[in-house]
Amino acid sequence: MASRTLLDYVQSILNETSGDEVNSITDTIEAASIARMVQQVYYEIVDEMALPSNRKLMALDGLGNLDKPNYMGLPQEVSEISWIEYDCRESPDAVKRYRTMEYMAPHEFVTYVNQRPSDDTDNYQIVMSDANVALIIGKTAPPQYWTSFDDKYIVFDSYDTGVEATLQSSKSIVYAEYRPNFILNDDFIPVLPDNLTNTLYIQCLNRCYAAFKETLNPKTERQESRMRIRTQRNKWRHRRQTESGPNYGR
Repeated sequence: MASRTLLDYVQSILNETSGDEVNSITDTIEAASIARMVQQVYYEIVDEMALPSNRKLMALDGLGNLDKPNYMGLPQEVSEISWIEYDCRESPDAVKRYRTMEYMAPHEFVTYVNQRPSDDTDNYQIVMSDANVALIIGKTAPPQYWTSFDDKYIVFDSYDTGVEATLQSSKSIVYAEYRPNFILNDDFIPVLPDNLTNTLYIQCLNRCYAAFKETLNPKTERQESRMRIRTQRNKWRHRRQTESGPNYGR
């Protein structure tokens, strides 16, 4: 199926609703309103469907903060993490050795790290969280557990000063769901699987009938209902079981 631009969506909807012809989404107030409606419906579909096509491998952001060496930044576009791996090599020159980090709920994480002996400064150090709560962090072993207190930073239970001064972006791998940007210009192509491009169009068309014609279109209403059921059933093209992780709801 050929990719549809935002202008294609707007022109098709205007044609269906007997609107004025346009050559750009900025030509009329009505065209601009429809473009914003397409944007809104697109985000609703992305958020509701948790689309497999909106998952990818990426890295956490390294902070280089010596006061918080166990902190890493969560990329802004991430909405849900499936898993995190970190390179736990034993020396800077050793071969890579990735391990899956285990998630802990914030309360469990705080309880776990603060059971450590705070006076053992050879193996542990105190790191202050943003809430000014002390966390006893390991400094002679690679991380094993992670959590997040604010959906902005990933906090690990340890890092190895014999290998690195702070945790590094280049040594992290994250498999995450992200929210694509939708740009309001004529040539923008909404990123969707082929089976959802018509769903986006039908939902937008129904919204436009309700907004501009103050009526509903029974035919497209039925189409939208059928598409929702079919799309939920066929989200994963290769029938893979979904994995769940902490949802950051962005």
